[in-house]
Amino acid sequence: MIYTSHAVKIITIIIPTWNHAQFLEKAVCSVLAQTSHLLEILVCDDGSTDDSEQVVRGIGDSRIRWNAEMRGGRPTLPRNRGIRESRGERIAFLDNYDEWFHKKLAKPLRCYRDLQQGDYP
Repeated sequence: MIYTSHAVKIITIIIPTWNHAQFLEKAVCSVLAQTSHLLEILVCDDGSTDDSEQVVRGIGDSRIRWNAEMRGGRPTLPRNRGIRESRGERIAFLDNYDEWFHKKLAKPLRCYRDLQQGDYP
């Protein structure tokens, strides 16, 4: 039996949103403050009429992608759209009004990195 260690190449954090511009900057910045820099943040808007897009774009980090479509299924459709648009090997979700503690991703990513998988012929 051969054992190999796998490291996460990139993790996508999907943040579905609808008219929560007042919370978005804190939510996105809490992800950017994580100890892992192998992140893609995908903010999936469901037709906001406030300045959510300007808030997110104003953060100015290349790891953030804005994905907007017309309103229709909050938060289910934006979450599913985020999964389809994801470039990451792993996916996590963050609600647009929430914030992560500084090392939220550290333990799960360490566990995944240390995971030993068998290679069966």
